[in-house]
Amino acid sequence: MNTEHACRAALSALTSCFLLIGASVAGADAVTEWNEITETTIVGATRDPAPRGRTAVIAQVAVFEAVNSIVGDYEPYHR
Repeated sequence: MNTEHACRAALSALTSCFLLIGASVAGADAVTEWNEITETTIVGATRDPAPRGRTAVIAQVAVFEAVNSIVGDYEPYHR
């Protein structure tokens, strides 16, 4: 397995985990919608795994911060 294929496989698995965890834990319609938008954006943007991963991470941190600003159970990612 070459490096590019391994990176794509890892990114795909990571993205799926973020999307599934974010949707199932929060259970809110807005979070599910954000995850769908992220997935659509990632798939349509580029085949390069680096921008895909960066987009997924930025979106998931934003989702976490948004939900945490309401719930407040966890320390914010960045102050």
